[in-house]
Amino acid sequence: MSMRFQGKIIEWRDEQGFGFISQNGDYKRVFVHINNFAKRGRRPVLNDVVTYRLGTENGRECAQDVAYASMIGSVSHKPLGKDRGDSLWGWLASLYVSVAVVSVVIGSLPWNFLGYLAAINLLSYFAYAIDKKAAQKAAWRTPEARLHLFDLMGGWPAGLFAQKRLRHKSGKSSFQTMYKITVLLHLMGVVWLFSSYGSAARALLMSGA
Repeated sequence: MSMRFQGKIIEWRDEQGFGFISQNGDYKRVFVHINNFAKRGRRPVLNDVVTYRLGTENGRECAQDVAYASMIGSVSHKPLGKDRGDSLWGWLASLYVSVAVVSVVIGSLPWNFLGYLAAINLLSYFAYAIDKKAAQKAAWRTPEARLHLFDLMGGWPAGLFAQKRLRHKSGKSSFQTMYKITVLLHLMGVVWLFSSYGSAARALLMSGA
């Protein structure tokens, strides 16, 4: 029987059902398909630790007989660091929406800002949902730049919700990196708006209320 290896999923494209594993202590990427998992339970996510055997399919080396690595004292295979990261971003999204609502109520921002925020978040969620459906049907995809644009414009809380609820783009590391950059850029813009440097822009917003 061939030797088993242990590694971590460093990229996972859930909509297409495949990704790549990095073997412990090695930078080599090993292809893995959803059909190569020994037991069909939950679907893989980024940073899952797995064990596998090396095999060959269609002339390419790939992981076979893949199983989630057992975690002593835990009933979940989801890494603790990822749990904390997800909780942090979820907390940040909740805080952002709460601050926006309070700012409108106390008069720091106009009421139509809430309408804008609701609209851009609805657009963001539906853009993710449409792209997810297109991926499943191998149809024309929504450009990632458009998803990032909606996030940058303030739709990032709904974007985060869509990623988790639809399991879309949550396992693609390059997308996640860009998503976090757009969120930080948006938040920097909000901080600027409420600073003395953004007073003119804030006054313009209030005049249009």
